Amino acid sequence: MFKARHRLLATAFAYAEQGIAVRQAYSVIRTASALDAFGRWRCACGDLTCQRPGTHASGDDWLTDIADVARVWSTPQSPNLLATSGAAVWFWKLPRVIGAYGMRLFEQQRPGPWPPLLKLPSGDWVVATARPVAGVTLATGVSAFQPGTPVLMPPSRLPSGRTRWLQSPAFPQTPLPSAESVHELVQQAERERFELLGYVG
Repeated sequence: MFKARHRLLATAFAYAEQGIAVRQAYSVIRTASALDAFGRWRCACGDLTCQRPGTHASGDDWLTDIADVARVWSTPQSPNLLATSGAAVWFWKLPRVIGAYGMRLFEQQRPGPWPPLLKLPSGDWVVATARPVAGVTLATGVSAFQPGTPVLMPPSRLPSGRTRWLQSPAFPQTPLPSAESVHELVQQAERERFELLGYVG
């Protein structure tokens, strides 16, 4: 059984076992009291003005080997965890409004397994699906995280607290919905929003 402080190790293991490549990112640490009496969180990269605390890579390689994962994350201060799209999963960025509405339609219709859903500080969303079988039509503002593009994974820590999946917290052990089913509903959300705003007849 992994202790609470090794949740990142357990998650990195689970990803590697599913064939999802992972990579370490700088963790966030408390500022020394000599520098900040409030003890606020900052990036462990050492740059006190870091603009991406806890979200940028601290290693050069994507890892899928269990031994490599154990070596990197079996430390008292486990690094944050990055993953990337590949054969086992595909990550998408959805705009705040149509992303939220599309996910509400998905919940109402329940066409299959719910997608893991992560809210970004910007208000936009990251959604995980199965790899698309063929090309999918994307709604306005939707983009794919191509293989090699890092995506910060729960339970990595940001200065604001731990990240977490809002749905499917057992990901990646749980089944993923198809990319096609998710994007169909996001496109429907876009159409309905345009109709509501009077953009189409």
